[in-house]
Amino acid sequence: MLRQFTTATITRSLVKETCFKVAPATGGITNYNRSFSTSAEVTEEDKTIGKHMFADVNDQRVKNYVNGLKLEDKTVLIYKPSRITMQSGTLRTRKWRLELPVNNKWHDGLMGWWASAGTLNQINLTFPAEESAIAYCKENGLNYEILDEDHTTMKKKRYGYRFIYQGDLDKAPSEDDIK
Repeated sequence: MLRQFTTATITRSLVKETCFKVAPATGGITNYNRSFSTSAEVTEEDKTIGKHMFADVNDQRVKNYVNGLKLEDKTVLIYKPSRITMQSGTLRTRKWRLELPVNNKWHDGLMGWWASAGTLNQINLTFPAEESAIAYCKENGLNYEILDEDHTTMKKKRYGYRFIYQGDLDKAPSEDDIK
């Protein structure tokens, strides 16, 4: 009898194959899902600016299925947001932000709205440090790209500088020129 395979049955069998492994030392079955929630080790190479791809594609597929993410070979962005022009403080610039990729969008001709099938692009995760954002990506099997920080230089301003004349000084007319 011919059995029809759907993506759900193939994915379930893939999860069953990789989620439970036989531990050779103990002789028992270990739950591979538990390793998803442990903290990943972050090295200096992981912190470099640029794209970082997940090495094991099958493991990445399983982790994305377990977490419910549909990010087929897409890259998430990790960056530290710059200060907004209308903002005088620096409180919002202290945390690192992880931004999920935008899914395909289409234009609704009747209403004039933009629509998409996924809602993940509305989620921005914040982390207190860059290492924790990288560890989150490594735990969940996400390809990530670290963007360079925007450094702003603040000049020292003094109150007296407001009254300094900025234009060219005209020469005073001499008495010889007056007739």
